[in-house]
Parts: sequence; structure tokens; C-alpha cells
Amino acid sequence: MHLSDLRASMQSCGLQPPPDIIPGRWTRFSGAGKKGKNKAGYCYLFPDGLGAVFGDFTTGLREVWQAEKVKTYTPSERVDYQRMIDEAQKKAAEEQEKEYARAAEYARKKWESLPPSIDDHGYLSRKGVKSYGLRQTGDLLVLPLIDAAGKISTYQTIALDGTKRFLTGGRKKGCAYPIEGNAKIVFIVEGYATGASVHEATECMVLVAVDAGNIQSVVEAAIKKEYPLIIIAADNDNQNQSKNVGINEAQKVCKLYPQVTWIAPPAPDGQGVDWNDYVTAHGLKASRALLMQEPQPYTAEATAATRETVIPAHLIEGRGLMSLGMEAVHELSATNIPQYNFPIVLAHISAALAGKIRCGHVHPSCFFIKVGGTSTGKTETDKYTKSSIFPHFNQVVNKKDGSPSEIKNTLYGPTDFASGAGLMRAVQRQPICLMMLDEITFLFMKTSAGYDSNAQSKTKAILELSTSAGMRFERPYSDTANTIVIEYPVINMVGNATPGIFKTFTIDDLHSGLIQRFDFFCYDGHAPRKGGVIPQTDSPQGREFAERLGAIHKAEKPDSRYDIIIDTAVDIGMDAEAEKLMAAYSDETIDRVNAEDDDGIKGIISRRYHAAIKFGLIHAGATRTAEDLFAPLQAADIEYGQALATLLADWKLNVLIQNIHAGDFDALCQMFLEGAKGAIKAGKRPTGKIIVNRKPRLKNITPRIWDDIVKVLRARGQIRIVEEGKTVYEPLAD
Repeated sequence: MHLSDLRASMQSCGLQPPPDIIPGRWTRFSGAGKKGKNKAGYCYLFPDGLGAVFGDFTTGLREVWQAEKVKTYTPSERVDYQRMIDEAQKKAAEEQEKEYARAAEYARKKWESLPPSIDDHGYLSRKGVKSYGLRQTGDLLVLPLIDAAGKISTYQTIALDGTKRFLTGGRKKGCAYPIEGNAKIVFIVEGYATGASVHEATECMVLVAVDAGNIQSVVEAAIKKEYPLIIIAADNDNQNQSKNVGINEAQKVCKLYPQVTWIAPPAPDGQGVDWNDYVTAHGLKASRALLMQEPQPYTAEATAATRETVIPAHLIEGRGLMSLGMEAVHELSATNIPQYNFPIVLAHISAALAGKIRCGHVHPSCFFIKVGGTSTGKTETDKYTKSSIFPHFNQVVNKKDGSPSEIKNTLYGPTDFASGAGLMRAVQRQPICLMMLDEITFLFMKTSAGYDSNAQSKTKAILELSTSAGMRFERPYSDTANTIVIEYPVINMVGNATPGIFKTFTIDDLHSGLIQRFDFFCYDGHAPRKGGVIPQTDSPQGREFAERLGAIHKAEKPDSRYDIIIDTAVDIGMDAEAEKLMAAYSDETIDRVNAEDDDGIKGIISRRYHAAIKFGLIHAGATRTAEDLFAPLQAADIEYGQALATLLADWKLNVLIQNIHAGDFDALCQMFLEGAKGAIKAGKRPTGKIIVNRKPRLKNITPRIWDDIVKVLRARGQIRIVEEGKTVYEPLAD
């Protein structure tokens, strides 16, 4: 019975199960739509016969199947079962990489042995396009797919009649065939003939993704290369809107990446038209006019209107050093996007205050992520601001070994680190610093087998340093010579990310505390015009901002016999009015925490308290003279801190939570919700069994993924749990 369920599950994914599936043994068979000697399909049935991992190396399919519950698992059994799944997934991933490597080597050698194709090849002639770098074997055109490293990953063959096939076992995802041209605009298309037609009409660079399912991965790879403008030249399949694969895929991708746009050729009702069809019918000139028009981004309700961090003017204007800093960053970088400039200013003030003042155990230690499209100015704010301020914090120091003096920058720390230990060593050398990272998405990236171990080590290091702000930190090793001791670290960090970072967030990030540590400033628009402003290497505002930062940085701490550790910051405390405000804010925060049952959401809310004090310290540093720096926090400081802390926490609760788990997982969440709503409509209670009966694909997910789905839907306010003898997942009104 269980085996028949497994076979049904494999068939639902497009696989034809092999005749024999033996518990505890890996089985290889033909992949989806393949016959004969093809061995791209695989299945591993667990020894107990109650679970399995199966997939297809060619398509990248990887699924977990579980039989209907036949027993109640103890916590220990659940751990063992999950370990079995993880190990099987890991082995499948390793085998897949071996397949990819084998195919890539074969493809490379095959490609190198082939002659260039002829322009009058039957397929090319029929489509009216030329060969742009293609090669030929017999009557087959050969189209190599190039990976992010510029190497051949696999290839596609095109027969005279247009039949297309791929090399068995090759990696297709994220790989494309490039048609070189003007890279100021990069078009991404499905097929070669479409790509050649778009290139001939525009003279622009084209990336051929070979099918609609690969568009998103190719877009993601193109974004990393930071092309100025990326346009999906979509097929208009036009059967009806629900089945228009070309346009629907383009819209989906542009919703995920607002900096990417799309355009499709007009088509009569019921007829499918791609850009090769359009160019053939209307000519190059008309096609160019249509393709090169100002493209419009996909504007679903959940893009610019909801994801952007709206910063009220009163949090910037009239705030002393903050206001000056905003003017300085604008003049230095020619970028006037508050979501980019404001965190830079806050981080610089916080870094200047670090090691000088604290309030209780709260230090000015901030972790910011600027989120925005490629080429919208994130990096410019960093580069030009840092280059202008950097010289003001250079200091001549004597080396400990007595060798000649060296110049050391006392404000800025490393801009990158290879590992968690590397970050620790860097902070050991400079315990108080501002780190400005060009790309921070790596902290949240996952591999197919789970977390990237190196990214995980970096994440762990950041969590530890954040928790250890202002305290002596020690990480022991078995080799005592390698033990890391950091004297009272207080670091600040600003990193950049594209909207693709939303796809990397998972429930684990929420529950690990990583998301809680960072505050996000999201800009969801396109690159604005500079308005005649050009970046400046020096400016009056820039100099004044740097000088005032320096005055804070060099402020002499008052002697205090009450400081047990004299090398740490001075606890400036709060005056009576400020304490009253924080007491009320604490009560409000605790009440909101107690009203939630998800630990991740509780963490976001609870961190408002310390964030309010942290931002209050920054406000004090921005609005006081260096001489008044060590006076207690006042009501105005705390009011400002609470306003900013609430704003950033609410953004996480109302926006970030909605974007956790994109792609396949999000589809599962939607499937779960549809199953629950369908049950209600049919007059049934939406129990787990009823939902699975309505949505059989959910039968294949692991208990951990089921729990994650429930957590996400509850966090989004889309379901609630009702205990009526059985657990009922009641959908809530949209």
C-alpha cells in the first residue's frame, strides 16, 4: 500500500517509477520524459519503507515522500527520521553534482570538436535568423549553455524540424546561451530563434534561457553581474491568461525583482506569438521601436506600495548631525534616496559613539541592510561617503614589535571576511569599528542540502558579536594558541542587498535571531535621475560631517571610580522623564509579546526595547556637543528612539514576514491555504487529513516543512488553529 502511494507521488511529479524499489537501496531509472539508458531519475526508499527521497538530476527535481502516519513518533524518533532525510538529501545533492561535472566535461569536449554551423541550416532558414556562434554535428545545431563562471555546463541540440533535446545529466538552471551585443540593455528570452530575432532588432546582448522555467534563474544570475537594465522579452502564449506561461512567468519574476522589466509582443486572441514571429511579420524597425520603448515594470499591489521602508521627514529634519549627514551623503554620492542615505548616517554616528557611551548594557551597535534594485545607488552612497570621511580617521600608531609606525584607520573595519573565524580575527584587531559590506545576502544563502557551512559560520560570528557588545569575548580552541579574545567589541555593520534577498529568508532565519539583529531599509523604486548633481570627493557638508564625527570619536571620557572596567563605555543612564517613557514602552512591548505565540515574531517585538535605547543614544550623539555627550539620555532622545524602533519593527512584522519563503515553499503555503478554504466551502472541518486529501502534493512534505507552513500562515494572519478534538486549521478572511 505504501509503495503504491510512493509510485503515485513519483508519477505526479512526471517520473515513471522503476519496476523494483527496494528499501534501503538507491535506485536509478530514466528521468522525466526519458527512455532507454537514461539514468537521471533516482529514488531512495528508507529501510522502514515509510519514507523516501526521489528526484531527477536533469531537471533538479528533489522530493521527500512520507507514508500516511502509521505510528506516533517520539521526539527522538523524529530527530532520527529527520537525520535520515537530511543524509539522503545530502547524498542526492552530491550525486547530482557528480552528474553535472560529468556532463559539463563531456559537453566541453564535444563543443571543442565541432565545426561552426551554417547560416542556411534548415531550422535557421525557416526562422529567418543567423547563426550567432552556434556549432553543428550532422544536421543538429548545438547550443552550449554557459554558467555563472563562464564555463560550458551542458548543451541543447536543435534538429531540422525544430526538435530540441538536452544532454543527459547537465545543469540547466541559471545557465544560458549568450548572444553578444550592447550590454547596456540585456534581454532574456526563452528560445534561440527568439533571442536571435531580438538581437537583430536591437543589437543588444541577449541571454537565451532555453525555456520559461529557467527564466528566473537566468535573471538572478544577470542581476549579480549588475547589468544596467534587464528586460524579459517574453513569449505571448495567449491561450488564455491563466495558461499564458510566457507572460505569467515574466510577471512572476518581475514581481520578485522590481528592477527587472518585461515586454511581450501583441497577439490576436487565441494565438501564440513570440518575438521571432513578431519580427518576421513586422520587420526589424517596427520590432526595435516596440522592444526599445520605455519598459514598464510589473506593478502588483505587493511591490513598491508595500515593501518600501517609508521614513517620516521628522526623523531626519532638525536632528543636528543626522540632518547634516543626510546633506553630506547626498552631495558626496549624488544619491538622494533616504532608504540608502539614512542608514549610512545612522551607522557613522553610531560607530563614532561606540566605546564612548552606553545606557545600561545597551551599546550603539547597529546592523543595517539596504535593499534596492541593481544600479539604484546603494554602492555609491557607501563608496563616496567612505572615501571622503576615511582620511579624517587615519591615525599614526607605533607597532607593538617596535618596527616603524603605520597608519591605522580608527573608524572603519573590514569590508569582507572569508569565514566566521576571519571576522572574529578582524574584530580582535579592531574591536570597535564600522563594517561596510557591498553584498550581505551571503549571510542568508542556502544550498540545496541546507545551510552553506561557511555562511553559517559567518552568521554565528555576527550573532555572537552582536550579543557580546561591550563585553569581553573569548572563543576557546583546543589549540590554545588559536583562542580568540576580543576586548569589549562594539561593531556596526551596513550591508547592501537586492530584492532577491527576500527569497533567501526562511523561518530558520526568523527563529535563529538573525533577522531580529538586522534592521532593513528597503527602496522599491527604479534608479532616479541625478538632477545635474555629480559625486564629490570633497564638500563643505562632507568635511563638517567628518569633523563632527571625529569630535565625538575623540571625546575624552570622564574619570569614574564607579566604572569597574575602565576601558569600556561610560554608562550615561537616563533622566527621570526618560525612564518613565521607557517603562511605559516596556509594558507595551511585553503586552504585545505575550499576545503572540510565534517565537520569531516575539523576538522581533521584544527587540524594540533595546533598539529604542540604541537609537536614543544615536540621537543624543547627533544633537549634543562633544562636551555634553556623557549627560544622561533625556525624554527627547527616548521619544526619537522609540519612534524609529517601532517603525523598523513594524516593517518587519508587516512586510518582511509576508516575504518569508518565496518560490516553491510559498506555493506550498498557498496550496495549504487553498485546501483549507476548499474544505470550508465543502462544509468540512479543515483538519490536516482533509487538507491533504484536497491537495495530495502536501502528502509528500516532511513534518518540519508542515510545521513551517503553519507557522508562516499564522504569522501572515491567514489561518488560526482551533482544537476541536482534532487540530483544525481555520482560514481567516483576506
